[in-house]
Amino acid sequence: MRTTLEKAYNATQKIFFHLILVTFIVFWTLIKVPKLLHQYLSERRATHERKVTECNENSTVVEQNVEIFENLDDWWNPRGKLSTLHKFNVIRIPFIQNGILAHTGADTLNNIKILDVGCGGGILSEGLAKAGALVTGIDASAALIMIAKEHRNLSSDLPNSNPIYHHNTIEVSFFLLLMCVDELTAHLMLSGYWSP
Repeated sequence: MRTTLEKAYNATQKIFFHLILVTFIVFWTLIKVPKLLHQYLSERRATHERKVTECNENSTVVEQNVEIFENLDDWWNPRGKLSTLHKFNVIRIPFIQNGILAHTGADTLNNIKILDVGCGGGILSEGLAKAGALVTGIDASAALIMIAKEHRNLSSDLPNSNPIYHHNTIEVSFFLLLMCVDELTAHLMLSGYWSP
């Protein structure tokens, strides 16, 4: 009889521990992630609000932004300096997918072409490719395109040569769909899905 009570007590302790753990995770997700996201987006917005005079006459590329992102060496470290981008994929991939499917009437992203402008190391591009889209990522930084290509080549769960990466700028590229993270932010806020 005593061992049955001890087993029940131990099982209750385990359940209680897991409930506390789940509560903590939910709390952290609801409180901390929006703050981190707001901080990241505020920093992004500040860099994009620089004067147009920082760009040359033929390009929208702000060279200082390219240099900042080139100096980040841990693009694919989910706990590194770009961890917020990795966490943000949990929200933005389904959001982008639902928006495209609603707009096109398709059932899946299969064979839908997406251009990721300023793809950096390819975090968003790979997520969309895994969802079935035919993704082309372009970036003004040759170094970041190399990082994206190397990671794509190491990823066994990506379709053949998808995403495709090019060292390029938007001025010389044209595709069916153009995704910009800053635009996504505006849509999230306007639709009530997220507020800082």
